[in-house]
Amino acid sequence: MNSNIDRLEQSIQAKIKKRDALTEQIKSDEARLKKMKNAEIVNQVNALADGGVDMPKVMEAIREKDLDALLTLITEKGAAND
Repeated sequence: MNSNIDRLEQSIQAKIKKRDALTEQIKSDEARLKKMKNAEIVNQVNALADGGVDMPKVMEAIREKDLDALLTLITEKGAAND
């Protein structure tokens, strides 16, 4: 084969390997990011619970998509702590 063809094939193969490595790194980073975000949510929920917020009522308001009740639960406790 022509040496230009060989070099191009090798270049393509090298780029494919780089792409595959990057794809795997992205998947790993995305999984790590998701774990970090979930941990942050847990920390925030724990902070609310430690602050005396009625978490079962908060969870019910979230399930029911009742934003008014959710805000009332959170802000009333915050106002009581001031």
